Amino acid sequence: VAPAPAAPERPSFYGVKVPQFSYQRLLGADPTLGVEMGSTGEVACFAPSPSEALLKAMTSTNWNLRPVRTPSGEERYRVYLHLGSFAQSQTDGHPAARAQLVATVLQLAHMPRVDLVVSPESLTTLQAHSPAAAEVVGVLDVAGEGGVLAEVRQRQLSLVVNLDLETRQASEENFLLRRLPIDFGIPLITNPYVALYFLEAHANVSHLSVGSLDDYRTNTVLSSIAAPFHL
Repeated sequence: VAPAPAAPERPSFYGVKVPQFSYQRLLGADPTLGVEMGSTGEVACFAPSPSEALLKAMTSTNWNLRPVRTPSGEERYRVYLHLGSFAQSQTDGHPAARAQLVATVLQLAHMPRVDLVVSPESLTTLQAHSPAAAEVVGVLDVAGEGGVLAEVRQRQLSLVVNLDLETRQASEENFLLRRLPIDFGIPLITNPYVALYFLEAHANVSHLSVGSLDDYRTNTVLSSIAAPFHL
């Protein structure tokens, strides 16, 4: 009988590959993924941690979280979150991801440079986990004067996270909440796991290592730069 293999050592670096999409070139197309090939390229990046590798790769695919200038002249990151059906469904196999995402969102809401605004339904979900959530987040309806769609058109948001997984075809407002960010150059996330890992990376990674693949293989990366858009 062969001896059991030793536990694998912790890797010295990780690689993450991120697709590049070009929905902005397809007028009126719904920026959601299906079984068809949707990407027009991809970028792979390496780093000492999965979070840093993800942040590098997404930045390399032209993700650009732009701060929004407030009336007082301060630049802040304004993030809109719509959990939608992702918050209510009990049969989607996402309970752990849901709880972890809510915890990350609440962490994000306490960061000094972030203004987090959510849909009314999302606030109910956040309050179920933290009754004080209403004290750290704002609330915006999707449509109407002063709603989130108006803020998208005025480019007053840095990021839109729309995780309504079940009403994509039924709601015109929900379609616009996905399509308009593409048309106005605002980053959009529609996958709960991408939202979770992306927000965690932005919250926790302050610097990006710089080196070749050989540098990572030999653990000799010596330089780093400040992470863009660190929240």
